[in-house]
Amino acid sequence: MWTALALATMCLTACGTTPEVETVVVREYVCPLVEPWPADLRAVAADDLMFLPPSSPVFDLLASAIRLRDSVKACHETKKQQEKGASE
Repeated sequence: MWTALALATMCLTACGTTPEVETVVVREYVCPLVEPWPADLRAVAADDLMFLPPSSPVFDLLASAIRLRDSVKACHETKKQQEKGASE
């Protein structure tokens, strides 16, 4: 019985001590791809927008899509700068 207790104590003591480990943080930007809108679709959409009242929620949705595209572009620029800095 004492042998089992001694063995358990040694195992727990061994598990409780860990060697010093250096923590390394790797930050990699993962940017989504946004498909460009075809020119013909943009032309038709622009024509259709002319007939909507200024209070239409479609304008809010479009503004949101534009902000999303701008965020994705900024992500890709940051990623390029990160890759450029890592290669130097």
